[in-house]
Amino acid sequence: MITVRRPEHDIPVEYLSGIRDGDYAYWKYFDFTNANVDRFVCKTWGKNTAATIEIRLDAPDGELIGSCELDEMDGEVAYGIHKTTVNLVTGKHAVVLVFKSKSSDNASQNLMNLEWFMFESK
Repeated sequence: MITVRRPEHDIPVEYLSGIRDGDYAYWKYFDFTNANVDRFVCKTWGKNTAATIEIRLDAPDGELIGSCELDEMDGEVAYGIHKTTVNLVTGKHAVVLVFKSKSSDNASQNLMNLEWFMFESK
């Protein structure tokens, strides 16, 4: 679900929250033509559990172009920036992020708050 965080004396921030094992989110459409994208970067904040974000094309079971590993964050860390390499992609595609818990103990808990993500070029 999309949640809005309203920091005092700052602009509101929308982010994905309530993310559970097996959830996925679509972003339509990214044009990778001539982009030479080779990295995925995202920001999470709050208390994350150990999880993986699969970066897929067009469907939750679509082509896997990368996996971003997230370590568990305890209460002392405000946010984390996570990076991973991705395979070269061309053309226009929906990007689907598939969220997976690294532990069956966390499968029914919220995994993370995802504030933003982006692709970086070579």
